[in-house]
Order: sequence, then C-alpha cells, then structure tokens
Amino acid sequence: MKPVDKMPPHMRKPASCGEQRGKLRRPQFAASIFTLIGSLLAAALLATGISTNASALPAAAPASIDTEAREQQIFETHLYLADLTRLERVAYALLKSASPYCIQNRKYSLGVPPVSSADLPEDLRAGFVAMQEGGAGNPRFLQVLSGSPIWSAGIRDGEQLVSITDLATGKTVAPAWVFNRPASTLATNVGFKVEVGNATDKHVLEVKPQLICVELPRLVRQDELMARISAGTMTVSTGLLRFVRNDDELALLLANELAHSILPKSTRATQRWVSSKTRSTFPPEEERSADYLGAYIAALGRFDPENAKDIWRRIAGNAPSRVIGGIAHRHPFTSERAVWQRATLVEIRRKNLTGLQLVPDRKSLPPNLHTDFAAADDPFAQNAQAVTKDVDVRLNRVADVPFINSEGRSGYQRFLNTPLRPRAFAVGRGGPASIGVWSYKVGSNAVGDALKTCAVANAGVACYLYAIDDRVVWNPETAARMPQPSGDDLDPRLSLVADVPFLSSEGRKGYERFLNTSVRPRAFVLGPNGSGGAAWAYRTGANASADALAYCAVLTRGRPCYLYAVDDRVVWDMENAPISPMAAQADPDNGSGSFSRPSASGFADIRDVAAVPLSQDQLMTYRAFLEKPAPRAFVITQEGFGRYWLGPAAMENALSYCERLGEPCWLYAVDDDVVWQAEKTKRLAKRIQLPKQSDELQFLK
Repeated sequence: MKPVDKMPPHMRKPASCGEQRGKLRRPQFAASIFTLIGSLLAAALLATGISTNASALPAAAPASIDTEAREQQIFETHLYLADLTRLERVAYALLKSASPYCIQNRKYSLGVPPVSSADLPEDLRAGFVAMQEGGAGNPRFLQVLSGSPIWSAGIRDGEQLVSITDLATGKTVAPAWVFNRPASTLATNVGFKVEVGNATDKHVLEVKPQLICVELPRLVRQDELMARISAGTMTVSTGLLRFVRNDDELALLLANELAHSILPKSTRATQRWVSSKTRSTFPPEEERSADYLGAYIAALGRFDPENAKDIWRRIAGNAPSRVIGGIAHRHPFTSERAVWQRATLVEIRRKNLTGLQLVPDRKSLPPNLHTDFAAADDPFAQNAQAVTKDVDVRLNRVADVPFINSEGRSGYQRFLNTPLRPRAFAVGRGGPASIGVWSYKVGSNAVGDALKTCAVANAGVACYLYAIDDRVVWNPETAARMPQPSGDDLDPRLSLVADVPFLSSEGRKGYERFLNTSVRPRAFVLGPNGSGGAAWAYRTGANASADALAYCAVLTRGRPCYLYAVDDRVVWDMENAPISPMAAQADPDNGSGSFSRPSASGFADIRDVAAVPLSQDQLMTYRAFLEKPAPRAFVITQEGFGRYWLGPAAMENALSYCERLGEPCWLYAVDDDVVWQAEKTKRLAKRIQLPKQSDELQFLK
C-alpha cells in the first residue's frame, strides 16, 4: 500500500512532475542537511580553537601601548616640523630678497630662529620633547640657512641656543625672527652676542644682523589652500604646502602675497572684508603689479619662477579655492594675467642671460610707489605691458613666406606658436632640389643662430632674416641681390645718427660709414661693452648680418649683440627691443672682462655627479647647475656648499663671490668643463688667477 499523503492540497506539488521531483530532490536534501551539520561542527571547532588561542595570547603590556603612543607623537611632530622648516626656508629667502622694497616695514634679523617645545602646537609638544636627546634642553636650531647671519658666524644645524645679547643695548633678548631695537641704535648696525652649546660646552659668537621684511611666517594645520599676509603675519596652510610641487611654486605664491603687502593699495583693495563671510578680490591692476614684483622677489631669492609658471592655473582649477575668500577667489586668474606673467618671466630670463641687474623696471610698476623703491630706469628693459602691442600684420601670413615648401610652412607655424623671445626666422634660396631652406631659433642670440643654421643647410649660401620676434624684416630686393632701392623706399629713421643708442662719438662715425656704403646686403649691430656703453660693428656681403653679429660678439667678450639696421631698414625697436643690449656696470676690480676661460683640468667629466666633492643634499644644487644653459660657473666652498652663476660674467661673478666670502672657495666648473684640481694649491679662488684674454683685434685679424 502507498502511504497516504496527508499534506494539505495547497502545498502539494503538481501531479505531473511531483513524483519525479521527489526522486531527484530527496537525496540532495539529505546531502544538504549533512553538509550543514558538518559546517556547523567545523565552525564550532574553529571557534573553540580561536578562543583557545586567543586565551593563550598574552595581554598587551601597558609599556607597549605607551611606546606606540610615543612613536605616534614623534611621527606627527616630524610631519609638522618638516612642513615648518620648508615654509621657513622659503619665507626667509623671500623676506631677505624683498627687503629693498618693504623699506617702511623691515627690521634686523639673525636668520631662522631656534625652536623650543613652547613654539609648537600644544598637542605636539610632548612629541618634540621626546625627539630631543637628553630632554628638551635649550631652543635648538633646526635649520641654519646658508647666507644668513648666524650661518656666517659659524652656527650650524642642531646646535642649542643658550642666550642672545643685543650689543646695542646690552640686554638679553628672546630668540625671534626680528628684533625691536631703539631708534637711536638703528643708524649703526651693531651686532648681537650669541651663546650656543650646552651645560658643559659653550661658545660665544658675534653676529651681524641683516634687514628683512617683517611679514613673518606662521604655519596652520588646515587642508584649505591658504597663503595670506595680514597684520605682519604670513599665514600658510599645510594643505598648500602639500599642493605645491616644488619650492619654486611655493616661493612664487608667497612672493605674490609679499608684493601685495608692499605695493600701494587701490581704493577698491582698501576694503578687504566686506562682511564676516565675504572677502573682496584683488583688483586687476593691483594683481598685475603684484605678479610682476613677486616674480622678481622670487628670482632674487634664488628661486626659478619659470619652474612655477603653471601654479596659478592649478590654483584656479582647484574647486575649494574658488569659494568666497579662497585663494583662487581672491586672486582670479585671467587670460590677461597669464600673458602678463609670461612676459615678466621672459623679461627676467633676458636680464639673467645678458648680465643686467635683476631689478624691476620702473615703468612697469605703479607710479605712486615710494621714491626709494629699487627699480631700473633702463629704457631698453622689456616692458611687460608691451605684450598687448599689435604685431606686424604681415607676420601671420604663412603663404607669403618665400622659398619654403609645405614642411617649411609647418616650421614657420611652430615659430609663430612659440611664446619665447627673442626669436628669429631665416630663409634661403636653394638647398636640395632647389627647395628653399629655413631655420628658426630662440634665445639671446636667436638672429645669429638662425642665420648660421640656415646657411649650413643651404650649403654655405647666404640666408636672410624673414621675421624677428613679432616683426617681419624681410627685404625681397636684398634677397634677390637687386640694386639699392631708391631714396623714397628708405626707412626715415635710418639717417638719424643721433638716435642710435649708447654709441660713443667713434661709434657714430662708424654708423655714418655704414650709411655711406653702397654695398648690399649690409648690417649694423650693437652689443654691451661691459662699461655701460655699446660695442658696435657693421658688415657687408652675402652673410652681412651673421658676420656683423659674430664680430660684435668678440668685442663684447661673448655677450650677445643685436641688429640695429639691415640694408635700408632700422629693425631695432626703441620701446620693445628684442632684448636689452646693455650690460650692467662692470665690476671695477674684474679687469672689465679681460679674463678667458681656464682649461679643463681632467679631474672629472662635467656630468659625473659622483665625482663632485659635495654632500648628497648639495649635489641637488649641482644637478640644477647641469640643467642651466652656458655661460655658467659653479663654485664649492670650504664649508661644503655649492653655488652657481649664469650669464656672460658668470665665471667672474662666481670668483667675486669667493673673494668676498671670507673663507676658502674654489671654482669647480665653467660651462661644460671641470676646472677643479685635486691639489688645493692649484685650485682657482680669485679672478687674478684666471688666464688673460687675448687681444680681440689680433684675433679678428
């Protein structure tokens, strides 16, 4: 008999397949039950094992917990101090380089002051004490920056401060960034007596202070991107320090804030806080001046503004910074501002390349600045406002460029797109298969380089300038070797001898001879002679421009020269010269550039960083030197510091630094040659040791 199915009807399986399903599912269901029971037993056993093992582990010792807490405190303190020392390192260099401009707001300083636990946030003080060997002790110099007064006196990183005595008043003073001194003592810069060491080993040093701006740095632990100067305090957030990619970017931002605090405020900028929640933006004219002066402050502080040219774009792209009161809101970044900044960087680069004094040009700054403001009156210095000047209407007519094929037109497009100045584009007739040749170059000697490269590609046949910077200087009659154009075609400025800049009476006679020659092509060039005047040269013939530039470069001892007139056109632009042709006043003690480069010593290859006798941290300076263009020079001090100079007088300036330093200092490399000697007595430490330069006129003959 079959068993009676007692399941309620509504729970029964369909008759058509119920029997078959029963046959299939019952074994599976039984297996599932056994699997579940096995899993529960295994879990119970595992839990029992874990419980047994856990009870076997020893309880965490209180000492271990205390040790971990101490390590955590030290770790957090290390992070804070790393940010603090970075901020102070950059800020001190800027406060020092800006001191000629903040005349009404500067005081005497000895350098970055030592740090004690009381100078740190309260939650980090225990970690700072734990970091010190033998307890907290006296304030400790975490970093002694090269070139600061305390560094010059011989104090080094890690030393403890015992006391500071102001010799002007005889009073003991607390360590600080700047010191308040009676007005009666400011006329004479009396030093400070600084005692460093510990309870058993002390020594006293006399330190001569230097003037810096008093916008003193303060680090706040916030993720917001903040850099703000208010009431003499430069407040910077840890978020900003981690946002910037390098010290050059940080320096450019802080220098901009410094410039805002120095420059006269516009009416709109005087009311900074509109309400408790709204902060006004800097007006465009004030922002433009701050960008200009700030770039110079950063460059004078030995930072590279060109390595930070994208920082404002990145700030503008940071969404939290665009809220009201944020750094991008207070400093709106516009296309006009970007163009202005680019022109400023070009101006600074030109001055570095030509040896001009690195000071801003008065005409690019607000007219209501303090009369003692350090600025240049050089009429040939690049005016940043000139970037908005209309360019030659013929410049962008690519199809009008003669001789060249489609590849050459692509090259001309690249020439038009480069933002660098000076720049020059040269063309020539001929070349392979009668295809015209071309070349464009940028840099301080762009004209000469473009003509030379083009002539080489043209199998030595002369090339001609088509465009310089933003002007077309092409003369088709000269290029086709046609006769001299009629007087109606002459540039009216050509015969104005008195307008040729910086020439002596002898130079003006030379220019008159240039005007009187009937030979075409012809070119007249100017260049710095090292004493504030101009060297000059003119040449005629197929390669007149390049020959005149080469002749002039010898007379200027390697400083770049610039075209004044080509054929019957003046290509020199008085207000917007391609680059200032005048060098700064020569050092009266350096023989007016009468030295030549020493020969390579064979000590090492210029790119052999491991051979440079410097510590690892100083090798970063040498690596930076290797990336810079010649002329360049690198020196090493007895204290183990590396320094480099750029520009036509780099070698002389480097050795001048050694002579003024007051301690042994030697030339390591010049341009691409290592001149260092293993024997100390053979090293170059003074300009007088350099070989004399041969007579230029004899060289030209």
